[in-house]
Amino acid sequence: MALLVALAALLLGGCPGSLENPDRFEGGTPPGGCDAEMLLAQTCGTNAVCHDADAPQGGLDLASPGVASRVIDVMPGLCVMSNVYVSSADPTAAGSFLLEKLAPGASCGSQMPPPPEAPLTPEQITCLTTWVADITGGGGTDAGPMDAAGDAGDGAAP
Repeated sequence: MALLVALAALLLGGCPGSLENPDRFEGGTPPGGCDAEMLLAQTCGTNAVCHDADAPQGGLDLASPGVASRVIDVMPGLCVMSNVYVSSADPTAAGSFLLEKLAPGASCGSQMPPPPEAPLTPEQITCLTTWVADITGGGGTDAGPMDAAGDAGDGAAP
């Protein structure tokens, strides 16, 4: 009898989530509610077809898994006078071309995504800024390429 009770407890308690709480299952939304690689794929790759795997503009594939390996300390193919896509030494917008391109007035080319697509929201920019800090070991975040006022900032608290 005790064996049946133990078996029932294992079977009933073994599921980490339910359909009412899908984020508890493996593969759910990452901590913070942001999936930067999915965001890049949707806004820059697969849906936009600019940086997809088949014919990536500037040689930058943002749609396939493993984006970090293609951006950390890698020079852009078209903007040779710019910073690397993501600088492991300076993961801020000042040191990382990928983040710089999200704000108006990029040092090379235009703001991404280009018209007629809408610019990324402040929340999406924060998501990518956090991801860049995480993949480079840069720790915390700053306001990214735009500060809370929506203009270029250094990320310092007011």
